[in-house]
Amino acid sequence: MSKKRYAKIPHVQLGAVRLPVYLTADNEQHGWYDSWPEQAIHIAEHDEGSMARTVLHEAIHAAADLYGIELSESKVRILEQAVAQIIVQNPKLVQALIRTSRKA
Repeated sequence: MSKKRYAKIPHVQLGAVRLPVYLTADNEQHGWYDSWPEQAIHIAEHDEGSMARTVLHEAIHAAADLYGIELSESKVRILEQAVAQIIVQNPKLVQALIRTSRKA
């Protein structure tokens, strides 16, 4: 059975790890991160904004897993909100980070 990638965000790059983002028919939860057998993010189909926030949320779970940081679900939700606000409210910061990280 082949998995369907989310076309708008087909993967999340986290350091050396590329996490594919798959769509799931499971609408009981917005999404989840798997660390085994394949490191991947799975998200349910909702509106575009919810799906992007879910990818960000699951990417935070993945970062915590990859770096050995224990975060409760409530702390992941807080970080999701904070990071999304930083990105949305500070486009010049995001552009500068993208521009300067490409030079590194």
